[in-house]
Amino acid sequence: MFSAAAGDRHRARALAALMVGVGLLAGCADSMWRSSAHGATRPVASAGAPPEVPPQFTRFAVPTRSATPDALAAGPGGTAWFAETAADKIGRLDPDGSIREFPVPTAAAGPEGISSGADGNMWFTENEADKIGRITPAGVVREFAVPTGEAGPEGIASGPDGNMWFTENEADKIGRITPAGVVREFAVPTGEAGPEGIASGPDGNMWFTENEANKIGRITPGGGVREFPVPSKASGPDGITAGPDHSVWFAEDDGVRIGRVSALGVVREFAIPTPGDSPSELTTGPDGTLWFTENDGYIGHLGPDGSAHMFPLPDPDSSPGGIAAGPDGHLWVTAKDTNAIYRVAIVRSRTPGPTPTAARP
Repeated sequence: MFSAAAGDRHRARALAALMVGVGLLAGCADSMWRSSAHGATRPVASAGAPPEVPPQFTRFAVPTRSATPDALAAGPGGTAWFAETAADKIGRLDPDGSIREFPVPTAAAGPEGISSGADGNMWFTENEADKIGRITPAGVVREFAVPTGEAGPEGIASGPDGNMWFTENEADKIGRITPAGVVREFAVPTGEAGPEGIASGPDGNMWFTENEANKIGRITPGGGVREFPVPSKASGPDGITAGPDHSVWFAEDDGVRIGRVSALGVVREFAIPTPGDSPSELTTGPDGTLWFTENDGYIGHLGPDGSAHMFPLPDPDSSPGGIAAGPDGHLWVTAKDTNAIYRVAIVRSRTPGPTPTAARP
C-alpha cells in the first residue's frame, strides 16, 4: 500500500551517500528474519556491516509536468502503476520503459493509494472525491462512491478475502469494497485516529496505521478491530507492509523509526541513521530485505544482519514517495518533486553478512 505522507518535509541535506549501521535486534524467537543507469555515490560501510554495492537507478520521466507521482504498486504483465495526485491521472510504466497515463473521470479527485486486486485490475483511492477507482490493465476506469461524505480515502490494499480494503483518513473508518463495487465501512474505535496506510498481514487480517492516534490497528475479515499503541509518542505511523519475517512493519514519519508489530500486537521500534528525515513507505524487496523511502531523498533497507543502510536518489530534490517490488527483480520508487519513476537494481553484497541471531523478547 502506498499513501501520501502527512506533508512534504523538505530540508537541506548532504548530497553524499550515507550508510550508518544501527544495532537493531534481529527479532523475537518466533520472528527471525528468514535507458542508462545512474550509480549513487558509494556510502561508507558501518562497523559490523558488510560492504555494500550501491543500487543502480534508472530514471523514467512522467509525461505530465508537475504530476506528483506518489503511491505505486506492481501490476500484471510486469507493469508498475502509480497515482498522479496533482494531475488526476493513473500512470502505467511498461517493461520497455514507456509510460502511459489515464485520466481519472472525476475532476480534482486527488488519487492517492493504489494496489493490485485479486480480480486482475488495479484499484486506487480518490482522496478528494471520496471515491474508489478501478482501472483495467487496458486503462478503462470505473469509480465507486464511498458512502461516508468527506471520508478522505487514502491507503488501499488487497485482502485475503478477495476484496480491497482502504483507510478513510478523515472519517476514521476502514472500508471494504468487493470486486463488484459494493462498499462496507467499519469504524475505528479511537476518534480522530487518522488511518493512513493499510496492508494484508500474514495472519489473515488487515493491518493499518493510525497517524494521529499513534496506533497500529488490526481488522479481521469480519470487521472486528483491535488497536495497539506505538511506544514512542507522536511518531506519526504512515506506510505499512508485511515483512520478510512474518511480522508487519511500518514507517514512523515523525518518529524517524521503523516499527515492527507481531501477530499478537507486540510493537518494537528501530531507529534509522538519518535523524530529521521522514520515513514514509516500505516494502519487502526482491532480495528478501525491508526497503523504505524517506521524503528527504533517500531509500533505505534493513539488512539480514539487522543493520540499516541508506542510499540517495540521483536527484537530491526527488522526495521519494511510493516503493514497490516488481516481478522483474527490481524495486520501483516514485520521485514526487522531480516528477519521475526510478527503477532500482539491487546489487547484492560483495561479502555475506553475519547470520542473524534471535534475541530474547
